[in-house]
Amino acid sequence: MKIGMRKLTARSRLALVLEFLRRHPPQSLLAQRYGISQSTVSRELHHSIPILYIYCRFINWPERPITESWCNAIGAIDCTSHFRCRVHPGQALYYRGDKHGHFITAQVICSLRGEIWSICLGLGHNNDQGFLKLSKKDKHLILHDMILLGDGGYRGNTNIITPDDDKDLRWNYEQMANRAVVEVINSLVKNWKSAELKFSMSPEMQEMTLMVCYNLVAKHLHMFPLNYTITNPDKRACEEK
Repeated sequence: MKIGMRKLTARSRLALVLEFLRRHPPQSLLAQRYGISQSTVSRELHHSIPILYIYCRFINWPERPITESWCNAIGAIDCTSHFRCRVHPGQALYYRGDKHGHFITAQVICSLRGEIWSICLGLGHNNDQGFLKLSKKDKHLILHDMILLGDGGYRGNTNIITPDDDKDLRWNYEQMANRAVVEVINSLVKNWKSAELKFSMSPEMQEMTLMVCYNLVAKHLHMFPLNYTITNPDKRACEEK
């Protein structure tokens, strides 16, 4: 049978896409592994990833009040970079000098226990504070009276508690330890190599691929929650904030 003439079963098609998401091998290698042509691999990816994007919906804002908090913060926020090849035209929109590359920014909001509440994707040239405003999540936090933990990139936002040089070392250590949960989520997502390695397909395909990866991690965390302990400072330290 000639290469490219093999007909894949539904199970094999799904396995091909999941292998692409998990390992991000060259399409030529996938073609060799599954006994099909490279153009068939490309068609399968362009067909199946949008379907997974539509049906993988495991990320939602909490429906019940959150009782666990640290200094009234019930979650954490952070941005992470997903690098890609240059885009023509408009490559400047994806480039940031301090990152030395082109990428899509992902803004992650999660609970202090590691439940993913929100993912927003945007152009790489935005910084953390700027993207918070573009995503309108700053207004969401105000509307729902929600306090989050963040790094120094969010300094000045009244609904995000950031490191504070006026606080003692213990307070800053606990703030850092409690917000680290969002960095753990970023690491879990980048275990899916399509979210970690440089992406060569279109920005639209990259965004759908990233959302699938984030949703698969969210599903995993629903079944196997992070065993995260929230560190609580004394009441006085919180009131001082």
